[in-house]
Amino acid sequence: MNATEFILNCNARTPEELAPYIDQHVAWSLDGTKILAHGKEWEDLFREMERLGLKGTDCVVSYVPDPDSSFLGGGSSE
Repeated sequence: MNATEFILNCNARTPEELAPYIDQHVAWSLDGTKILAHGKEWEDLFREMERLGLKGTDCVVSYVPDPDSSFLGGGSSE
């Protein structure tokens, strides 16, 4: 897998192309040109990958965030 090619191809996706996958976990092709499977929850994605016969070595698992919301993350009140 060529990580540079993967990143460039993923970043080339338009907002319209990614719209159906917002707030979903996705499995990208190793070259970043296609989303092979998706699911709202991790379990949904992995179930779909299993149904399609995809293994972890066949794809890159990621998440498509909502571009209209932000996540600052990190902190805990404890």
